[in-house]
Amino acid sequence: MPVSGHAGVFIYAWLVANFLVWYSSGLAQPPKDPQPAYSQEQLAFFETKIRPVLVQKCYSCHSQEAAKNGKLKGNLLLDSREGLLSGGDTGPALVPNQPEASLLLKALRYQDYEMPPSGKLPNETIDDFAQWIAQGAADPRRSTEPLKHAAMDLESGRKFWSLQPLAPVAPEASSHPVDWFIHQAQLQQNLTPSAVADRRTLVRRAYLDLLGIPPTPDELNSAIQLLGPSSAESDTVSRMGWSELIDTLLARPEYGERWARHWMDIVRFAESFGYEQDYDRPNAYHYRDFLIQAFNQDMPFDRFVQW
Repeated sequence: MPVSGHAGVFIYAWLVANFLVWYSSGLAQPPKDPQPAYSQEQLAFFETKIRPVLVQKCYSCHSQEAAKNGKLKGNLLLDSREGLLSGGDTGPALVPNQPEASLLLKALRYQDYEMPPSGKLPNETIDDFAQWIAQGAADPRRSTEPLKHAAMDLESGRKFWSLQPLAPVAPEASSHPVDWFIHQAQLQQNLTPSAVADRRTLVRRAYLDLLGIPPTPDELNSAIQLLGPSSAESDTVSRMGWSELIDTLLARPEYGERWARHWMDIVRFAESFGYEQDYDRPNAYHYRDFLIQAFNQDMPFDRFVQW
């Protein structure tokens, strides 16, 4: 039977009025206390077996005090029942009456996590936590205080190390970024860096390092002239001249004759058989010359080891 227009409006108004009365009466009631009632034995067990361990082993990283000092780990609070039930970044720390489903117990057992990190608790203590959770995790501690983090104002935040622009670490006294690190290692060993070498010394070092032989007098004089700084350069040695000298030495055949010896050591090259007879290998020089030529032609090492 259809409801007439006036009757429908009346019924609708009556339903709305009753809903508002029911809803407002619910709001007027005080919130129910979510904390269940515990026996004296359960509370005594918590106070003697559980709370001391939490205070001694956990509060330094998982408490409101740790949060205020900026030392809170994992957003996990263990100094209140609410903190245990709400948990941190990985979820609730415990599930009352379900020890095997509680992350706190798994962490104490060093299963998923390792808590406390300073060392695993005795098995007796871990068993106490398992019993405590199995019996409902009695905990009289209450906290309505929201999680607090260490405050940082905007200006302090802008000074945080990860927000700073990258800057070179080499001081003005260093001619190359690597020199700064070498100098720091020398200071740790109470060593003093050598003085800056003159052009003659640099030329001889380059020849001996790359070719294994000193320069002739003519080569030495020519290289010294090459290293003379131009009017546009502030260094005592021309960087362009130094680069040109190194390229010239790398292009000489003596470079391979010196440095291919390292490849010869790897393949155990020898021009005699060794041992007590030490017979000569008259054709061994062919392989030696091949190694020198390959080195001078910049053969990659991974190709060299395949020969």
